[in-house]
Amino acid sequence: MRDAPFIIDARIPVEDKSLLDRILSSRRIVTDRVYKDTRHLIVDGRRGRHRIVLSSRPDEPKKAGFLCRADQWIEARLESVAALVGGTGTPRFLRPTPYHRHRLTTLLLILDTIERLGERNATVRKVAGLALYPGLERVSAIEWKSSSYRRQTQRLAAEARQMVKVGYKDLLKGRARPCERIDGVAQNALQLSDPKQAG
Repeated sequence: MRDAPFIIDARIPVEDKSLLDRILSSRRIVTDRVYKDTRHLIVDGRRGRHRIVLSSRPDEPKKAGFLCRADQWIEARLESVAALVGGTGTPRFLRPTPYHRHRLTTLLLILDTIERLGERNATVRKVAGLALYPGLERVSAIEWKSSSYRRQTQRLAAEARQMVKVGYKDLLKGRARPCERIDGVAQNALQLSDPKQAG
């Protein structure tokens, strides 16, 4: 899995052509739009994309440099500016560890399986057998009801749903960790077609 793309929102004074030329000379421009007094560019980096805002407002500084908003993304913005100017790779905190890559891939596999089966047909057992534990059809219903596979599938499905709702925002902010289980989510992890099949 490739490192996640990253985007910055930095302002470069439009009068300073040398810095802009140096940045753009070795990169492909993906998007180039002008809106009011700003020019918005998206350029390819080595492993991600950068969003650059070129400002021609009179109140902007005229010297070369970057203006980055001091918001919750400040660490990502500063590392991304360094990557943009220095040509380095993706900022460290946007790169999931091998374990987290595996975990996130598993969550995507679960979501894909639920979508492929359809919400009405996606029982916990079907999802477990198709996405996580091949050969599960040989396990008896009684063994399945009390198995750790069942509970693990419920937890992972709940976590996958939570990632869809809000967890992806944490990934974008650099907290590249799968979201934690929230109480009460696991019980509603899958919409089952038949309550009697709730296992």
